[in-house]
Amino acid sequence: MNFKMGLLGIITLISTHLSAQTLKVEGDLSKVKGVSSIDIQFDYSNMSVGKFDKEEDYLTKRVNERNEKKPGDGDQWREAWFADRENRFEPSFEEVLGNSLKKHDIKVAKNLNDAPVTIKVHTYFTEPGFNVGVWKKPAYINADVIFIDNSDGTVLGTMKFTKVNSRNTNADYDAGFRIELAYITLSKLVGSHLRRKVLK
Repeated sequence: MNFKMGLLGIITLISTHLSAQTLKVEGDLSKVKGVSSIDIQFDYSNMSVGKFDKEEDYLTKRVNERNEKKPGDGDQWREAWFADRENRFEPSFEEVLGNSLKKHDIKVAKNLNDAPVTIKVHTYFTEPGFNVGVWKKPAYINADVIFIDNSDGTVLGTMKFTKVNSRNTNADYDAGFRIELAYITLSKLVGSHLRRKVLK
């Protein structure tokens, strides 16, 4: 599936389901107005997953369960768990935010070393959710979106998000897809706040 066409479909899917999230903004983001580029970084350190305080405990349990049913399946699943970040979550977040800020002539991407501002997306909780047909639970993430002045490294402000969720559909049996939806929702919320409150 073409990535951009698939992403457009995902955006349409969740565009009317942004009301369940909560946002608290700290600091002054006014310096973002007028910049031509924003660097993006992603941080998954000290992340809790589901009922587990430590991500590694969750991964160990899931890997063992899957390997018991089919040898090697758990190890492949673990590889995909981490690969999804660079292959799915991060490019989706980047593209959606970039499109959101395009009218303001702001370029958004990873590794923009000359950008005056960096956005660090620190995900500190992930609920993978599930879809087993009749029983469904959407994925959601809690994340701090931290704005950093690259001239001196100071924090300009932070958007604190809780329960940024996906929306279960008949096609979201894959946990990676559910979590990707949550990152797309997060990106839309960041862009919306910047347009309405900072860049106007």
